[in-house]
Parts: sequence; C-alpha cells; structure tokens
Amino acid sequence: MNYIYISNESGRKIITLKASDYSTVSEVPVVYNGARNYGLESLTKDGNGNFYSAAEKDPVMMMKWTGNFNVTDTREVKGFTDISAMTWHNGFLYILSDEDHTVTKVNPADYTTISKWQVPVYNGEGICFNDKNQLVICSDRM
Repeated sequence: MNYIYISNESGRKIITLKASDYSTVSEVPVVYNGARNYGLESLTKDGNGNFYSAAEKDPVMMMKWTGNFNVTDTREVKGFTDISAMTWHNGFLYILSDEDHTVTKVNPADYTTISKWQVPVYNGEGICFNDKNQLVICSDRM
C-alpha cells in the first residue's frame, strides 16, 4: 500500500494518509521544547524506511523516527539559522535554509555539515532531487 506523509507544522503532528483515497491512517503527535510558532518544517524518508523531521528554529531540532514513527533520536542542531525543507538523496540529508539562502549536505548519523552552497532562491520552501539527480528547489515567492 502507498502512503502520503504530512508534517503538520502548527499542529505539531505527522499525518499518514492512504494514497488511494486520502483517508487518514494515523496522526502522531510530535513533542519537543521549541518555540510555539516554529513547528515541523520538513519530513523525509531514508532508504531504510526511517524518517527525519526538523523543527524550523529557536532551536533548530532534528528528529529521527522508525517507519512506525517511534522516535529514535531528537537533538538540537547547531550551524543553521533555520530549516525550511530537507530531502534524502544517495545516503545524505540535504537541508534548505530560506533565511540563509543555502543548501547544506549533512551526514545523517550526526548531522555534521559535509558541504554547503549558496542558492539564489528567496523563500525556499521545498527541496528534492528529480530522476536525473538534479537538485530542485521550490519557492513561494519568485
């Protein structure tokens, strides 16, 4: 069965829907000590079925989950002003910051920076790789 996963920023929960009819399968609350107005900004899945999510800022938090949404790691991450989006690609996390206009390639084991690039995108809100391994960033303001 195919699913759609949604990180609900203001509700601080992860929602799973059936892709076939969009019915709700589950809603998992996300508990962390971040500012009320900075919720989940991203959700991505690695090649082993684990999920990663991020709290935007104040503080920037990274969370790792099993495929059943049991938390296996939660930690504050330094070196980011904010996290707007992230994606998994070829064994690494790629994190987009709309405030810093950067994409950062991160080691998922300890969230250390491997590479960082400036990108001329304002209000970047989404990041992924296409089937040609090209990085795609979307913005809500062009």
